[in-house]
Amino acid sequence: EKVEVMKALGAKVKLCPASVPADHPDSYLARAAELAGEVPGAVLVDPALSDAGPKAQAESAGKEIFDQLEGKLDILVVPMESGTTVTGLGRYLKERIPGLKVIGAEPEGSIFRDFVKLGRVGKPGTTLVEGAGAERIPGTLDASVLDEVIQVSDPDALRAARKLARQEGILTGGAGGLAVAAALEAGADLPEGARVLALLPDTGLYYVSRIYNEAWMQANQILGGTADRTLFDVLSSKKDDPGALVSITPDEPLAEAIARMKRSTISQLPVLTREGTPVGSLWEAMVIDILVQGKDTHAITVREVMAEPFPIMEMETPVTEAIRQFGPRVPAILVRRRDGAYAIITKHDLLQGLTA
Repeated sequence: EKVEVMKALGAKVKLCPASVPADHPDSYLARAAELAGEVPGAVLVDPALSDAGPKAQAESAGKEIFDQLEGKLDILVVPMESGTTVTGLGRYLKERIPGLKVIGAEPEGSIFRDFVKLGRVGKPGTTLVEGAGAERIPGTLDASVLDEVIQVSDPDALRAARKLARQEGILTGGAGGLAVAAALEAGADLPEGARVLALLPDTGLYYVSRIYNEAWMQANQILGGTADRTLFDVLSSKKDDPGALVSITPDEPLAEAIARMKRSTISQLPVLTREGTPVGSLWEAMVIDILVQGKDTHAITVREVMAEPFPIMEMETPVTEAIRQFGPRVPAILVRRRDGAYAIITKHDLLQGLTA
């Protein structure tokens, strides 16, 4: 997508291998310098060598962040590449917010963590994350603003980007996913009410054929079966309305529960109080056993025959974890939605969701 956009603007695009070091004659740095000397009137722009970059970040994004958050921020997470953003924001915000922790995020294979932590530059590797990471230390980087650098694997970064799109409606690139993954790690042990800000540097529209393409993700071994599927994905794939939960209250007659199961063509029914709290469950095998015994279902309340409530899980729960909840007496699970209501997932729903 990036190549096509540049071509649409009339530019000639030269592609360079990503696996060569910065001093290699085929690196993008060497080729850019070479072309700058060949093309009449050409100017080589390198943000990693310009002090104007950090100043611009401080005066624009730095001021905006400070004003909008009213100076209340505990951790700032910035994906690192040229060093301009983390340097500019780090200087500006640390001067104004006591105790602020600035964390750089980079993909595995980048060299910032070793440089900040050990004072040396290791051997760079390759990454599928565009817009983050480096194979050289940029001249604009002020490492003193960094409290820590977190490395994130390609699968974790790209899956985080996809999850952000599905669950929050924010379409970002791999560097944005990298920042979110690092922010979740950095903020894992913070107390309630703490504030963590992750910067998302670009749009996901440039990566539709890559990050948001199932075939590409599978070919690069980022997706594998249910590896990154959550219950949110399963609910999203249901053909019926995932919010339309059919339930029964404990004091209603069993006959009404049977009628609802028949009417909705379902084989299990959660039992909820009138306030919406799960207190029990019914499913077809239980009901069939009662009918075979010839009992009067109009004279029996749901409370008298109901089993334990279905397990309750969150939308972010991985499918691999949810699968373990099912058993002979657990034909379904309840998923707590963000509005506090519940949705239901059965084994059939899992089958549909994992093969969609």
